[in-house]
Amino acid sequence: MMALQKKQAGTAIALVLWLLAAMSVTVAGAVSLSRDEVSLADDGLASAKAFYLGKGVARLVMHDRWLVNHSPDAIGKASAQSKAIFSRRYRIAGADVDAEVIPSVGFVSLVGSNFETWRNAFGELGGMEPSAAERAANDLLGSKAIGVGIRPTNLTGFGAYKYKYGGGVGNIAHVESLLRVEGVTRDIYERLLGFIAPFSGPERPNLIFAPVEIRSAFAGETASNDAAAIGSSFCIRLRMDFGADRIYTQRIWVTIGDSASAALELVRTERPVPVGRVDVG
Repeated sequence: MMALQKKQAGTAIALVLWLLAAMSVTVAGAVSLSRDEVSLADDGLASAKAFYLGKGVARLVMHDRWLVNHSPDAIGKASAQSKAIFSRRYRIAGADVDAEVIPSVGFVSLVGSNFETWRNAFGELGGMEPSAAERAANDLLGSKAIGVGIRPTNLTGFGAYKYKYGGGVGNIAHVESLLRVEGVTRDIYERLLGFIAPFSGPERPNLIFAPVEIRSAFAGETASNDAAAIGSSFCIRLRMDFGADRIYTQRIWVTIGDSASAALELVRTERPVPVGRVDVG
Protein backbone atom coordinates (compact mmCIF):
# COMPACT_ATOMS: atom_id res chain seq x y z
CA MET A 1 0.00 0.00 0.00
CA MET A 2 2.85 2.39 0.90
CA ALA A 3 4.62 1.57 -2.38
CA LEU A 4 1.47 2.44 -4.34
CA GLN A 5 1.10 5.77 -2.49
CA LYS A 6 4.74 6.65 -3.13
CA LYS A 7 4.29 5.80 -6.82
CA GLN A 8 1.19 8.00 -7.06
CA ALA A 9 2.95 10.83 -5.23
CA GLY A 10 5.90 10.57 -7.62
CA THR A 11 3.55 10.66 -10.62
CA ALA A 12 1.78 13.72 -9.22
CA ILE A 13 5.08 15.53 -8.67
CA ALA A 14 6.22 14.66 -12.19
CA LEU A 15 2.89 15.95 -13.60
CA VAL A 16 3.19 19.19 -11.62
CA LEU A 17 6.76 19.70 -12.85
CA TRP A 18 5.64 19.04 -16.43
CA LEU A 19 2.81 21.56 -16.09
CA LEU A 20 5.20 24.13 -14.62
CA ALA A 21 7.60 23.59 -17.51
CA ALA A 22 4.76 23.93 -20.05
CA MET A 23 3.52 27.10 -18.36
CA SER A 24 7.06 28.54 -18.36
CA VAL A 25 7.37 27.91 -22.09
CA THR A 26 3.95 29.46 -22.70
CA VAL A 27 4.76 32.54 -20.62
CA ALA A 28 8.15 32.93 -22.32
CA GLY A 29 6.46 32.69 -25.71
CA ALA A 30 3.83 35.26 -24.71
CA VAL A 31 6.53 37.64 -23.43
CA SER A 32 8.53 37.21 -26.65
CA LEU A 33 5.42 37.78 -28.78
CA SER A 34 4.56 40.84 -26.74
CA ARG A 35 8.05 42.21 -27.25
CA ASP A 36 7.82 41.56 -30.99
CA GLU A 37 4.47 43.34 -31.17
CA VAL A 38 5.82 46.30 -29.22
CA SER A 39 8.87 46.40 -31.49
CA LEU A 40 6.69 46.31 -34.62
CA ALA A 41 4.46 49.04 -33.25
CA ASP A 42 7.53 51.10 -32.38
CA ASP A 43 8.98 50.61 -35.87
CA GLY A 44 5.65 51.59 -37.43
CA LEU A 45 5.46 54.73 -35.32
CA ALA A 46 9.05 55.69 -36.19
CA SER A 47 8.40 55.11 -39.90
CA ALA A 48 5.24 57.24 -39.82
CA LYS A 49 7.11 59.97 -37.95
CA ALA A 50 9.88 59.89 -40.57
CA PHE A 51 7.35 59.99 -43.42
CA TYR A 52 5.62 63.16 -42.24
CA LEU A 53 8.82 64.78 -41.01
CA GLY A 54 10.30 64.21 -44.46
CA LYS A 55 7.38 65.93 -46.17
CA GLY A 56 7.73 68.92 -43.85
CA VAL A 57 11.50 69.16 -44.36
CA ALA A 58 11.00 68.94 -48.14
CA ARG A 59 8.93 72.12 -48.01
CA LEU A 60 11.37 73.80 -45.64
CA VAL A 61 14.51 73.08 -47.64
CA MET A 62 12.90 74.19 -50.90
CA HIS A 63 11.86 77.45 -49.24
CA ASP A 64 15.41 77.94 -47.91
CA ARG A 65 16.82 77.21 -51.35
CA TRP A 66 14.62 79.87 -52.91
CA LEU A 67 15.66 82.42 -50.27
CA VAL A 68 19.36 81.75 -50.83
CA ASN A 69 19.04 81.87 -54.62
CA HIS A 70 17.19 85.18 -54.41
CA SER A 71 19.27 86.74 -51.67
CA PRO A 72 20.28 90.38 -52.27
CA ASP A 73 23.73 89.41 -51.08
CA ALA A 74 25.61 89.03 -54.36
CA ILE A 75 28.22 86.70 -52.87
CA GLY A 76 25.60 84.38 -51.42
CA LYS A 77 23.64 84.44 -54.65
CA ALA A 78 26.68 83.58 -56.76
CA SER A 79 27.58 80.79 -54.36
CA ALA A 80 24.07 79.33 -54.54
CA GLN A 81 23.98 79.43 -58.33
CA SER A 82 27.40 77.84 -58.69
CA LYS A 83 26.56 74.90 -56.45
CA ALA A 84 24.66 72.19 -58.26
CA ILE A 85 23.30 70.45 -55.16
CA PHE A 86 21.72 72.54 -52.42
CA SER A 87 22.00 71.05 -48.93
CA ARG A 88 20.90 71.91 -45.43
CA ARG A 89 20.99 70.30 -41.98
CA TYR A 90 18.13 70.73 -39.53
CA ARG A 91 17.39 69.74 -35.94
CA ILE A 92 13.65 69.11 -35.72
CA ALA A 93 11.58 67.21 -33.14
CA GLY A 94 14.67 65.58 -31.70
CA ALA A 95 15.91 64.36 -35.08
CA ASP A 96 18.97 65.43 -37.08
CA VAL A 97 17.90 65.78 -40.71
CA ASP A 98 20.24 66.16 -43.69
CA ALA A 99 18.52 67.34 -46.88
CA GLU A 100 19.91 67.50 -50.43
CA VAL A 101 18.07 69.14 -53.32
CA ILE A 102 19.16 67.74 -56.69
CA PRO A 103 17.72 68.97 -60.04
CA SER A 104 15.81 66.13 -61.69
CA VAL A 105 17.68 66.72 -64.97
CA GLY A 106 20.60 64.98 -63.28
CA PHE A 107 18.61 61.73 -63.21
CA VAL A 108 17.34 59.35 -65.88
CA SER A 109 14.04 60.85 -67.05
CA LEU A 110 11.14 58.40 -67.01
CA VAL A 111 9.78 60.11 -70.11
CA GLY A 112 12.13 61.39 -72.78
CA SER A 113 15.30 59.32 -72.21
CA ASN A 114 16.74 57.80 -75.37
CA PHE A 115 17.93 54.27 -76.13
CA GLU A 116 21.55 54.80 -75.06
CA THR A 117 20.47 56.27 -71.73
CA TRP A 118 18.13 53.38 -70.91
CA ARG A 119 20.68 50.79 -72.02
CA ASN A 120 23.27 52.41 -69.78
CA ALA A 121 20.80 52.71 -66.89
CA PHE A 122 19.69 49.07 -67.09
CA GLY A 123 23.29 47.88 -67.39
CA GLU A 124 25.35 50.16 -65.14
CA LEU A 125 22.72 51.12 -62.55
CA GLY A 126 20.44 48.08 -62.70
CA GLY A 127 23.22 45.48 -62.98
CA MET A 128 21.90 43.76 -66.12
CA GLU A 129 24.16 42.02 -68.61
CA PRO A 130 24.88 44.15 -71.73
CA SER A 131 22.69 42.04 -74.04
CA ALA A 132 19.85 41.97 -71.50
CA ALA A 133 20.15 45.72 -70.96
CA GLU A 134 19.89 46.30 -74.71
CA ARG A 135 16.79 44.10 -74.97
CA ALA A 136 15.21 45.90 -72.02
CA ALA A 137 15.88 49.31 -73.59
CA ASN A 138 14.35 48.17 -76.88
CA ASP A 139 11.34 46.71 -75.10
CA LEU A 140 10.77 49.87 -73.04
CA LEU A 141 10.98 52.19 -76.04
CA GLY A 142 8.87 49.88 -78.18
CA SER A 143 6.16 49.35 -75.57
CA LYS A 144 3.33 51.65 -74.51
CA ALA A 145 3.90 51.16 -70.81
CA ILE A 146 5.65 54.52 -70.64
CA GLY A 147 5.07 57.44 -72.97
CA VAL A 148 8.45 58.08 -74.62
CA GLY A 149 9.79 59.48 -77.82
CA ILE A 150 9.56 62.97 -79.29
CA ARG A 151 8.24 65.47 -76.79
CA PRO A 152 5.24 67.36 -78.19
CA THR A 153 5.43 71.15 -78.15
CA ASN A 154 1.78 72.00 -78.76
CA LEU A 155 0.23 70.72 -75.53
CA THR A 156 -1.56 73.13 -73.23
CA GLY A 157 -3.64 72.91 -70.06
CA PHE A 158 -4.12 69.45 -68.59
CA GLY A 159 -2.42 67.79 -71.55
CA ALA A 160 0.79 69.69 -70.88
CA TYR A 161 0.53 68.99 -67.14
CA LYS A 162 0.00 65.26 -67.71
CA TYR A 163 2.96 65.01 -70.06
CA LYS A 164 5.20 67.03 -67.76
CA TYR A 165 4.71 64.66 -64.85
CA GLY A 166 5.06 61.39 -66.70
CA GLY A 167 1.75 60.99 -68.53
CA GLY A 168 3.33 60.64 -71.95
CA VAL A 169 0.98 60.64 -74.92
CA GLY A 170 -2.32 59.30 -73.67
CA ASN A 171 -0.77 56.98 -71.06
CA ILE A 172 -0.48 57.27 -67.29
CA ALA A 173 3.15 56.41 -66.62
CA HIS A 174 4.60 55.54 -63.24
CA VAL A 175 8.05 54.40 -62.19
CA GLU A 176 6.49 51.03 -61.33
CA SER A 177 5.85 50.58 -65.07
CA LEU A 178 9.49 49.54 -65.38
CA LEU A 179 8.50 46.19 -63.86
CA ARG A 180 6.64 45.45 -67.10
CA VAL A 181 9.84 45.76 -69.15
CA GLU A 182 11.43 42.53 -70.37
CA GLY A 183 14.08 41.25 -67.98
CA VAL A 184 13.47 43.81 -65.22
CA THR A 185 13.12 41.86 -61.98
CA ARG A 186 12.14 43.26 -58.61
CA ASP A 187 15.81 43.41 -57.58
CA ILE A 188 16.77 45.34 -60.71
CA TYR A 189 13.82 47.68 -60.21
CA GLU A 190 14.90 48.39 -56.63
CA ARG A 191 18.44 49.20 -57.78
CA LEU A 192 17.09 51.57 -60.45
CA LEU A 193 14.41 53.28 -58.37
CA GLY A 194 16.60 55.96 -56.82
CA PHE A 195 17.92 57.11 -60.20
CA ILE A 196 14.71 57.47 -62.24
CA ALA A 197 13.04 60.89 -62.20
CA PRO A 198 9.21 60.57 -62.51
CA PHE A 199 9.11 63.46 -64.99
CA SER A 200 9.59 64.11 -68.67
CA GLY A 201 13.08 65.45 -69.21
CA PRO A 202 16.24 65.44 -71.30
CA GLU A 203 17.35 62.47 -73.38
CA ARG A 204 20.40 62.04 -71.17
CA PRO A 205 21.15 62.98 -67.55
CA ASN A 206 22.90 66.30 -67.12
CA LEU A 207 26.05 65.14 -65.33
CA ILE A 208 26.62 68.58 -63.80
CA PHE A 209 23.65 67.92 -61.51
CA ALA A 210 23.84 64.12 -61.32
CA PRO A 211 24.48 62.25 -58.06
CA VAL A 212 27.77 60.41 -57.89
CA GLU A 213 26.27 57.03 -58.85
CA ILE A 214 24.93 58.39 -62.15
CA ARG A 215 28.15 60.28 -62.89
CA SER A 216 29.99 57.01 -62.44
CA ALA A 217 27.56 55.06 -64.65
CA PHE A 218 27.79 57.65 -67.43
CA ALA A 219 31.48 58.40 -66.93
CA GLY A 220 32.29 58.04 -70.62
CA GLU A 221 29.95 60.87 -71.61
CA THR A 222 30.68 64.59 -71.75
CA ALA A 223 28.88 66.73 -69.19
CA SER A 224 26.52 69.36 -70.51
CA ASN A 225 27.80 72.91 -70.62
CA ASP A 226 24.35 74.27 -69.76
CA ALA A 227 24.74 74.71 -66.01
CA ALA A 228 21.73 77.03 -65.91
CA ALA A 229 19.25 74.45 -67.21
CA ILE A 230 18.13 73.33 -63.77
CA GLY A 231 14.41 73.31 -64.50
CA SER A 232 11.60 73.30 -61.96
CA SER A 233 11.59 69.68 -60.78
CA PHE A 234 13.86 68.22 -58.10
CA CYS A 235 14.71 65.17 -56.03
CA ILE A 236 15.03 65.82 -52.31
CA ARG A 237 17.14 63.17 -50.60
CA LEU A 238 16.74 63.01 -46.83
CA ARG A 239 18.61 61.31 -44.03
CA MET A 240 16.79 61.42 -40.69
CA ASP A 241 18.57 60.35 -37.49
CA PHE A 242 16.22 59.88 -34.53
CA GLY A 243 18.95 58.47 -32.27
CA ALA A 244 19.08 54.98 -30.72
CA ASP A 245 20.20 53.57 -34.09
CA ARG A 246 16.97 54.71 -35.78
CA ILE A 247 18.09 56.25 -39.07
CA TYR A 248 15.84 56.59 -42.12
CA THR A 249 16.46 57.72 -45.68
CA GLN A 250 13.77 59.06 -47.99
CA ARG A 251 13.36 60.50 -51.48
CA ILE A 252 10.72 63.09 -52.36
CA TRP A 253 10.25 64.34 -55.93
CA VAL A 254 8.89 67.87 -56.22
CA THR A 255 8.18 70.75 -58.58
CA ILE A 256 8.27 74.41 -57.64
CA GLY A 257 7.25 77.75 -59.11
CA ASP A 258 9.31 80.90 -59.50
CA SER A 259 8.39 82.64 -56.25
CA ALA A 260 8.71 81.94 -52.54
CA SER A 261 4.94 81.71 -52.23
CA ALA A 262 4.50 79.48 -55.29
CA ALA A 263 2.85 76.14 -54.61
CA LEU A 264 5.25 73.25 -54.03
CA GLU A 265 3.97 70.03 -55.59
CA LEU A 266 5.06 66.77 -53.94
CA VAL A 267 4.84 64.64 -57.07
CA ARG A 268 6.15 61.39 -55.56
CA THR A 269 6.80 60.76 -51.87
CA GLU A 270 8.63 57.49 -51.31
CA ARG A 271 8.44 55.56 -48.08
CA PRO A 272 11.24 56.13 -45.55
CA VAL A 273 13.68 53.23 -45.50
CA PRO A 274 15.63 52.23 -42.36
CA VAL A 275 19.35 52.44 -43.03
CA GLY A 276 20.69 48.97 -43.76
CA ARG A 277 17.51 47.72 -45.45
CA VAL A 278 16.46 47.97 -49.10
CA ASP A 279 12.86 48.96 -49.76
CA VAL A 280 10.86 50.56 -52.52
CA GLY A 281 8.74 53.71 -52.74
